[in-house]
Amino acid sequence: APTPAAAGATAPKDQEAAKPVRYLAMVFDDVSMKSGDVMHVRVAAKRFVQDALQPLDRVAIFTTSKGKVVDFTAESPKLLAVIEKMSAHQRMSENGLMPCPRVTPYQAYLIVNQDPAALQMAVDEALNCSGEPGGMSSTVNVLSDPSPDVERAIRTVRVQAEQTWEQAKTISQGTLDAIESVMEQLAEMPGNRVLLLASSGFLAETLENEQNRIIDRALRAGVVINALDAKGLYAESVVLTPEQTQGLSGLPIRTMIFEASRQGQQLQTMISPIAYMA
Repeated sequence: APTPAAAGATAPKDQEAAKPVRYLAMVFDDVSMKSGDVMHVRVAAKRFVQDALQPLDRVAIFTTSKGKVVDFTAESPKLLAVIEKMSAHQRMSENGLMPCPRVTPYQAYLIVNQDPAALQMAVDEALNCSGEPGGMSSTVNVLSDPSPDVERAIRTVRVQAEQTWEQAKTISQGTLDAIESVMEQLAEMPGNRVLLLASSGFLAETLENEQNRIIDRALRAGVVINALDAKGLYAESVVLTPEQTQGLSGLPIRTMIFEASRQGQQLQTMISPIAYMA
């Protein structure tokens, strides 16, 4: 007869069979990522597949631009091949809809929500685009007593900001819809479920209900959400590229002051949706 210890012992294979399968959905927000960000994510994702996966893990790959790319599988070579081919699919320039004046999506959000500094900066650039004097180095608030030329610039900037913000919101809504779709598919799987989201961040202001719906669904289904900032640890420069200064006769001093002072706030706003969901 077996001893009590032997009777209660469990063979390693039995222990392995008793463990639940873990389903991991890797979601790459390629709509938000620049090419450099994609390179960072490729390195991290390949390292995860090669070093961190367990025998009972099943991984699927999704992108916010295309949806499901690879269904749940334990085949590491297939996963690595897809990760290697991943690329950026940005749907909107970081500079907004026009090269001059530049109204970035974040700046457009501020202008639509009545931020005078953001409006002033864009008006300064608009005056430089049109060759009007006073925009580049003036410290006077032209918004308080605008000339006809400044009034035209203000109207142009406000229209551009509204169009830019509407397009940015549409893109962000699509990103959240894509994440919610992955959540729904993951919630149907048995065992442990984890959603791994890699993103450079996106503007989700005014889209709180959509974010909360994803979080509530994850809580009800017992899905864990982990997030990775695709930009990694870096020092963002406020120096503009030639493409960003295209059409400007000179860089308005208020542009440099505004962008330097709001840089941290912009980065925090862009990354807050993925941090909130995690």
